[in-house]
Amino acid sequence: MYMCISVSGRNRQPTTYVFDKPEIRLGRSSKNDVRFDPESDGAVSRHHAVIRRDPADGAYYLRDLDSTQGTYVNDVAITGEVTLHSRDSVVLGINGPRLRISYEANDASTIESSVLVHQRSALQFPLALYRDFPKRFGLFVKVGEGGYGQVWKAEPREGGGWFAVKFLRPELVSGESATAFLRTSKAVARFEREGEVMKRLWESGAHGIVRVHEAGGDQNEGFLYMIMDYVEGEPLDRLVSRRRQVPEAELLPVLRGVADSLRRAHSIVWWDAERGREMRGIVHRDVKPGNIIVRASDQQPILLDFGIAGIQEGGDRLTLPQSRVSSYKFTAPEVLLSNVISPATDLWGLAVTAYVLLSGGFFPYSGMGMGPTLRNIREGNLTPITEYRTDLSPGLVSFLHRALDSDPARRLPSASDWIDSLDALCRAHVTGSGNPSG
Repeated sequence: MYMCISVSGRNRQPTTYVFDKPEIRLGRSSKNDVRFDPESDGAVSRHHAVIRRDPADGAYYLRDLDSTQGTYVNDVAITGEVTLHSRDSVVLGINGPRLRISYEANDASTIESSVLVHQRSALQFPLALYRDFPKRFGLFVKVGEGGYGQVWKAEPREGGGWFAVKFLRPELVSGESATAFLRTSKAVARFEREGEVMKRLWESGAHGIVRVHEAGGDQNEGFLYMIMDYVEGEPLDRLVSRRRQVPEAELLPVLRGVADSLRRAHSIVWWDAERGREMRGIVHRDVKPGNIIVRASDQQPILLDFGIAGIQEGGDRLTLPQSRVSSYKFTAPEVLLSNVISPATDLWGLAVTAYVLLSGGFFPYSGMGMGPTLRNIREGNLTPITEYRTDLSPGLVSFLHRALDSDPARRLPSASDWIDSLDALCRAHVTGSGNPSG
């Protein structure tokens, strides 16, 4: 039987460990972190408790090891050995690390237990005991969450690099009322489409996105998930917070890499046998600094989160009721007003992203809310990037202002045009001319 121990502490991400052993010793380090089987760890200064599984009845027991500050189960100090129930909370010492215990139960399905764990505790990775997950992965660390799901990185038991596991929140997988069902069906369809378009793009050669290895789950069981490559690196929104204004030479290859991913997405064509029609063009619809990460291993920009991606021709509309599909400051104004699926919104989002990174966090069209922002765009009230930067090349300034023109007809029409212009800017930057040439 597998047992999960999920840990939370000061300034640390929720972490879930999966064990398949009859006994686990718990220690507490001088930094107030939990340590497992601490005899071999010289950094452990305090031994607290041991968890054991009785082979006769399959039950788990917790025993305090006469620790100075005590061991607590559900905030009650224990003496000697007590029975440990699934989803019990254990604290090692006063103000020590808090653990959430969960294990496979004989009287409940694994997935049902996982759903309950997710609903009662945000600490545990809810798929830790799901199907073959405990055999494949021994450690999960939460890295992010949003309104529709969570992302955890998972360490394979056989070694190698981390994977990322993204799952849809259980309450969005099944809905009882008519309204809930409509919302659920859209959320499920969008999640399934995200995995589909990412796999298709990767197979087409678009390696500037995250590779999806597996998509699974069962709507009737309450979970849908994707297993992807885990990308180690820094998102651009964090980069601008840390660095403020990004240098031109550093930004150009990032823009070029993202533009290439968008070119491949916008131009892809395939036949959908299930729907019996041709599909044309995948539009990301949420290009912004937080959805672009610069991979640490090779500095390649990776475009993340195709969760609200749309298909330009042939696809079904999957916009959730009463929801705006993307961040309005990063959406082309004509797209925002018409809600059409157009590559223009991706190119506008990339242009605003470039402006934000160059300016140090400012937007090209300021306004308190969507209405005033759209009015400033219609009136052409663009704040020149030179208000924030005087060190940029004339070619980049001209390119950026054109990409942010309020009139769509005056902008670069495609990602391929972006690539041509960025290549010219890179050449000009190398030669030191500051102005691109053909």
